[in-house]
Amino acid sequence: MANGFKVFSVGEVLTAADVNDYLMEQSIAIFANSTARDAQITSPIEGQFCYLADSNVLQLYGGSSWADYIGEGDISSVVAGTGLDGGGTSGAVTINFDPNSLTAGTVNVANDSISIIDADDSNNPKKESIADLVSAIAGTNLTASSGVLNATGGKILQVVTATTVTDTGALAVTSFTDTGLSGSITPSATSSKVLVVINQTLQAQRSGDNDMQGHINIMRDTTQVYENFYMVNEDEGDFGPAVKTIIFLDSPNTTSATTYKTQIKGNTSSSASVRANQQLSGSNESFSSIHLIEIGA
Repeated sequence: MANGFKVFSVGEVLTAADVNDYLMEQSIAIFANSTARDAQITSPIEGQFCYLADSNVLQLYGGSSWADYIGEGDISSVVAGTGLDGGGTSGAVTINFDPNSLTAGTVNVANDSISIIDADDSNNPKKESIADLVSAIAGTNLTASSGVLNATGGKILQVVTATTVTDTGALAVTSFTDTGLSGSITPSATSSKVLVVINQTLQAQRSGDNDMQGHINIMRDTTQVYENFYMVNEDEGDFGPAVKTIIFLDSPNTTSATTYKTQIKGNTSSSASVRANQQLSGSNESFSSIHLIEIGA
């Protein structure tokens, strides 16, 4: 094995061991190719150099195999490019990512990418397309298409409003009778809900201070979906006119045009009446309204 450096004395015998250790194993031998080298250097030592003429390569034996020796190279400087800072012309050079030096750009959601730290790959930096990132964010009631997020749950899809100022007059009825207030909506999906909001002027009256009840319902086409009292008076028998508000959430389960309307009745027709949309002193002063709001499932 090589023993480093030795100063020979005048008259000292130059042994074969000294020649091998201090000359042959520590010089750079030139070979035609790696085959010629391996045939002549059968037991290379770590740190030994050789030169291969066929590939013009200087090689170093690292203890287990020969490898190309790069050496000093010809790089004279390292210049920080776009989005980077640092660099230098000598010594250990450091380059840092500098996002603040980047100029603003127009985002192309379908084709642009951003940098991420991949926690599933030892926090190595990766790039991810914006479209794929948005798709990964999507979840319950949130869908992604071409990099655009869309909320699907609880979203207001449309609003339909209808009004009336047509007074029904006093109605002596004990069966539900149309009030003239109605609106129609066509849901965009069978899973949609329809929020029905009603503001209506209502009245009920019975002479003789007798018991009186006023009832109101909501009809979806020919199906009753809601019924309640709007007036119960056991002492005087009078109510209103006054504006009543009803809020009801319906599940029509259809994509066909659907009509909602209100009906009223009394518990008795004996000297009694119910009334809707009454105009107190003139026409068009007391609007009754129905609002139909489609809500995506």
